[in-house]
Amino acid sequence: MPRRTIAAAFTAAACCMAGAASAEPVKIALIETLSGGQAVTGKLFQSSVKYGLARLEAEKAWPDGIKLLEYDNQGGPSEAADKVKAAINDGAQIIIQGASSAIGGQITADVQKHNARNPGKEIMYVNVGAEAMEFTGPKCHFYHFRWNGNAEIRLKAMLIAMKEADALGHKVYIIGQNYSWGHDVQKLTREYAKQYDYVIVGDVIHDVNKIQDFAPYVAKIKEAAPDTVVTGNWSNDLLLLMKAAGDSGLKARFLAYWIDQPGNIANAGDTALGHYTLSTFFADANGEKTAAFAEDFKAKTGQYPLNVQGHTVHGMWGLGEALKALTARWARSRCAPRTIRRCCRWPLPSSPRTPSSRLTTPTRASRPSSC
Repeated sequence: MPRRTIAAAFTAAACCMAGAASAEPVKIALIETLSGGQAVTGKLFQSSVKYGLARLEAEKAWPDGIKLLEYDNQGGPSEAADKVKAAINDGAQIIIQGASSAIGGQITADVQKHNARNPGKEIMYVNVGAEAMEFTGPKCHFYHFRWNGNAEIRLKAMLIAMKEADALGHKVYIIGQNYSWGHDVQKLTREYAKQYDYVIVGDVIHDVNKIQDFAPYVAKIKEAAPDTVVTGNWSNDLLLLMKAAGDSGLKARFLAYWIDQPGNIANAGDTALGHYTLSTFFADANGEKTAAFAEDFKAKTGQYPLNVQGHTVHGMWGLGEALKALTARWARSRCAPRTIRRCCRWPLPSSPRTPSSRLTTPTRASRPSSC
């Protein structure tokens, strides 16, 4: 399926609203991991979605309001499937999720099936965190929109930054989780070895959210003596990996997609210095505009935006632009799902997006994309 612009993708979501009665609020379902070992990440998405939608409510992005429905998928695809059904029964028109590509894969497939079986009653999946490559491949469809990067976009940006800074070294060790996301990171790291002039000295895939002590894994990493450790681990699997790395005094540099998740740097201690990560938002970059956003986020939520939170907020604001555009168009014509390709377009929201970053210094930019 051809790539579509951000505007066209969100037009799909907004046009779905046109079929609703004009006196009803837009119902948005957050189906997220709010309990269990991965809830630390799910709750980052939850607070960001609430913050972003609060602005849309204040701006009257949709005249009849926005109603947020929340569901705990408990960290599992089967539970997420049940919650998708519940959300649809409750009248949700948009589903938002981010924590876990396995769960995202289930949700996007369920949305696609529902839309095929219910023409004229389509719903949309707004993906703010599931980054496996299949979402821009076999699981791409018109009603799925991803507001974040993917395994390849982010890995390549970090490899370029580390190579330019002469920080990558020649020996690389891979450790990852045993599902689509972890396998993507593993495969891509191997594929880029020749281009970025490194050799793989170790490669480990482990069960997801089941390892309580990563000390044996870190011991094997130390034996291999890599210059860089590449990991797509997140939530508890990264927190515990970084704790074991910190306790062992591991000297290798980490290329870690999610190291700015709360607790990781503290767990790693001094060994975290010099590690690389990438995000589309860092609160300490991009000057006054970023600082103002970060301070407002802290005032409303109690903490500065980090990890997945910046791009998730911007995704909600992008959705707001779609709703505003549809509100303006509604007075003139009906915009139904079958005419999505001819629907209106609108500018993206102004937002304090920032470059990818080493823990201290911005390096390269990353942009949101749709499948």
